[in-house]
Amino acid sequence: MTGSPTVLLLATIGITLLLAPALALFFGGRPDARRRRVIAVAIPGSMVLATTGWILLGSTLGVAAFQGALVATAVAVILAVGLRTGSVRGYAAFAALWVVLVLVPVGYSLFDVVHGPLATSLGTLDFGGVSILALCTGTAALALSLVSRGLGNAVGGPPERSRLAFAFSAGVALLGWLAVDIGAELVLDSTTLTLAVNELWAAVAGLVGWAIAQVINVHRATLAGLVAGLFAGSIVVLPASPWLDTTSVVVLGLVAGILGHVAAVAARRNGIGMWATLVGVCLVPGSIGLVGAGIVARGLGLVFSGHTDLLSAQAGGLVIVVGYSFVITLLIAVVVDRTVRLVGSSRVVDETIVRLYRDVNAHDADAVAARLHPDAVWAFGWADAQLTPVRSRRLRGGWIVVDVRETSTSGERDLVHAYSERAGLFDRMESR
Repeated sequence: MTGSPTVLLLATIGITLLLAPALALFFGGRPDARRRRVIAVAIPGSMVLATTGWILLGSTLGVAAFQGALVATAVAVILAVGLRTGSVRGYAAFAALWVVLVLVPVGYSLFDVVHGPLATSLGTLDFGGVSILALCTGTAALALSLVSRGLGNAVGGPPERSRLAFAFSAGVALLGWLAVDIGAELVLDSTTLTLAVNELWAAVAGLVGWAIAQVINVHRATLAGLVAGLFAGSIVVLPASPWLDTTSVVVLGLVAGILGHVAAVAARRNGIGMWATLVGVCLVPGSIGLVGAGIVARGLGLVFSGHTDLLSAQAGGLVIVVGYSFVITLLIAVVVDRTVRLVGSSRVVDETIVRLYRDVNAHDADAVAARLHPDAVWAFGWADAQLTPVRSRRLRGGWIVVDVRETSTSGERDLVHAYSERAGLFDRMESR
């Protein structure tokens, strides 16, 4: 597998300098000094490790570095989310094992069309590396959430981000997705413009699809949701971007945005917490894109060829990649947690809850209302006491149980509050 060294170099730089930090900021929020240092080391470290692995498998340096950049992006995203409540040593060990045992073999099996086992035996098509950026990252989110929840560790909600952070994530990431597409093609030619146009159409369609689902669900679209939809659309076209026409791109983008939102909400209601957005933005659009290529890829898919060969190959590849990635990632997470410890202290408070009580203590009615579903049943009233959340636990069904310390002029007492969520907004509060 060969290509222009200049194109591969520029794409590699673009992915690592644009896509990796943009996605890390969106999914993990603004990192503190500790996380910044770890991620800053992990990006080049995981890139070198993955590049070395590809070279040992017989790849050229350019392709190996390009794949290393994709791996570094996936690692940056997982660390940005996981280190919000996790152990630095644990996640460093997890990342190294994840690169070697999951990301490199999965990427090689699908991206190397000459030697990759899935590419050669099944004929599975993964033009833009969606298996690493979306499928492996999404299944890692599921596996890590199971380990965290199984040990009673609080699983936090979405990070708080400014409008500037959203704008940076969206704008810079779009350039990063384009770098992925161009790098995957290996050369600059007439197809490059098609890739750029498809990426933009898909991003817009994903944004619209996510917004439609949010409006139906909670009667309004959020800025976070719009950016999430943009990312979902960008991902869904990666497996077969050169072979998609505009209609197919828009349809896939809309479906990815709608189903991505539905999946993120469902994951959140089942206690996946801070990992839920990764499921909706990465795993679901990646799966739709891989299988969708078998349906609408020009000259190859079912719609154009009348044959199911590519569809079968795509579906088979999806099952193998997701199954392998999930099982191995879960085993890595369990082993790491039992040896050097992966998750942090169980006395962690969900970031969503921290922000809610901050607004309640400040008597900021507008800020509290912004966190409520339009149909919310709410038992909170304003009081002079200060309420401090001590520990929170997410349960199946969308409930969050919070241990609260109330401090007033008459002393302190412990309370238990419970909240349910709908589409990431609080829709019920009870005092237990």
